[in-house]
Amino acid sequence: MPTVFFDRELCRLREVLAQMGGEVERMLDTSLAALRAGDSELADKAIAMDRGINDLENRIINKTILLIATNQPVAGDLRFLAASLRMAGELERIGDLSANLARRAKALAEVAPQMSLPDDIDDLAAMARHMLGLALNAFADRNLAKAREVLELDDGVDDLNRQVRRRMVEEIADDGPRIHWGLEIINTAAHLERLGDHATNLAEEVIYIYSGHNVRHCGPSEAGPSIGADAALTGGPHQDREDMED
Repeated sequence: MPTVFFDRELCRLREVLAQMGGEVERMLDTSLAALRAGDSELADKAIAMDRGINDLENRIINKTILLIATNQPVAGDLRFLAASLRMAGELERIGDLSANLARRAKALAEVAPQMSLPDDIDDLAAMARHMLGLALNAFADRNLAKAREVLELDDGVDDLNRQVRRRMVEEIADDGPRIHWGLEIINTAAHLERLGDHATNLAEEVIYIYSGHNVRHCGPSEAGPSIGADAALTGGPHQDREDMED
């Protein structure tokens, strides 16, 4: 049986994961605001936030390894700890991509300060941000339905990225002086598409924690409602004794 101390440490780990998710959301929001406004100072503020996210990842890694080494967890507790390591890595990578988006904001403000972002970039940014929020809410709420929704949105982000790339290639061909601007927009779209991928990975870890079903490298159709069948039996840390919202 898990000790009171172990239970408390699992709760603290969950809190640090939630804290890291919140910091990543704030960093991404700052980067996107800088991108939309062409604000280099705001972009620098976003880039500076990356250090704190890296520190939180290290805290999670150290705490998780210590808990595994000293408590020999099994079942849902072990699954939660293993997934926590992967989730921290995904969040750290989203932080890196947010910093890259801030750098794109600075570059765009320098090469074409008079030009606004294309509408499809704004749509792509909104969708990627929505996916991240859904994945983190799914973790906080123990909600499989929200996690599955993230998986279903991933193809839309991929399609928008391809749409941006095609359109930028056409515009660059017709207007040589805008090559640098067009390349920065293409890179921005690629960062947002990758961000969506990492949000999807987070959602897959949420599904793993609370259902015991590994849907990594599976399509959305393979992560359907059937995975929730044993959620109440095998949910995350101590969720064996709680009902899972679905």
